[in-house]
Amino acid sequence: MNILYAGKYNNRFTEVINLLKELPPGSSVLELCFGDTYIAEHCKKSKVRWVGVDLNPHFVKKAVAKGYEAIEGNVLTTKNLPESNICIMMGSLYHFHNTLEDVFSRILASSPVVIISEPVKNLSSSSGLIGYIARRSAKVGKGNEEFRYNEVTLLEALEKLKFVFNFNIEVVQRTGKDILVKLQKY
Repeated sequence: MNILYAGKYNNRFTEVINLLKELPPGSSVLELCFGDTYIAEHCKKSKVRWVGVDLNPHFVKKAVAKGYEAIEGNVLTTKNLPESNICIMMGSLYHFHNTLEDVFSRILASSPVVIISEPVKNLSSSSGLIGYIARRSAKVGKGNEEFRYNEVTLLEALEKLKFVFNFNIEVVQRTGKDILVKLQKY
């Protein structure tokens, strides 16, 4: 991931963590498809409860070994996602592009605020050998995942969902690769 982010992988967490600084101690954060524990580390320091859900048993075991509360599970099949003040999904929404209504139904039942950081400029959108390899490198247990959002398609998808689930959309930041969006139920 650090290669894909040109050596600035850790920087993508800074703005998300800035959004969490508003949370008082005792609040809770649910991070879906967490992969690593940057957000969990911040939450621990801030006395905010962090729960991570990820399909990858390696990520879950690694988080648990560090003392974090992590659940091995699929966002689409986990019976009830843990309740939280804020739910975060970073770099994984594209995995659910065909099931967005179901995913958002589950997420918004557990959290009134959702933070999404999604890459919208991807190597997988490139033509040639690099694009071919990149499209085949993202596998989450169901084969090659070639779909990726760009900024327009991501915001269009969220605009459609906001009327179904009654939330506001705030674009917090656009970086060279990702867009950071905050959704809040009303």
